[in-house]
Amino acid sequence: MYEGCLLSFAYGNKTTRTYKHARSLSDNTWFEDQLPACRPYSRQLLRLVIVIKKKATNRIHILLGEKTAWHLPSCEIHPAKSLHSTLRRFMIDLFGAEVPPHRPCGILSVEHDASTGKDGVCLTLLVAFRVPLEEVPIIGKCVWHEITKGLGDKLLQRVSLKNSTIPLHVVR
Repeated sequence: MYEGCLLSFAYGNKTTRTYKHARSLSDNTWFEDQLPACRPYSRQLLRLVIVIKKKATNRIHILLGEKTAWHLPSCEIHPAKSLHSTLRRFMIDLFGAEVPPHRPCGILSVEHDASTGKDGVCLTLLVAFRVPLEEVPIIGKCVWHEITKGLGDKLLQRVSLKNSTIPLHVVR
């Protein structure tokens, strides 16, 4: 129900009907029904799952920050800016002014819990690089971490299938 409302609001009734039809046929290429995970945040955050393939080993790696403990890179969403401009600025912070070709694939999860008095949210966005790991320089305190083959296959499936994440469309 919630997902249909979100889709209808964001993309219109045609996408909502297509989604509902695909789910009734048990089409597993579409993203799962999702409700926000109940985690309180005091700010609006954007967390990135950045995936890339290493040319030498053909294995999937994700970007991890190492400031105090290993974590997925995250930043605060500017309330007066779009999600796309926040993503663009954060990617420049991570990779420098010449960010290699990449694609925001869509939202993997939403975390929100207003019952604690904190009305923030955390959106987890899947981003995939088109070039191999060897061609992507990192600025700052981040490292590429090789993940297991099983998790790598799941992330690749999310990247390659059109409707496996909640779509994020850029309107210019």
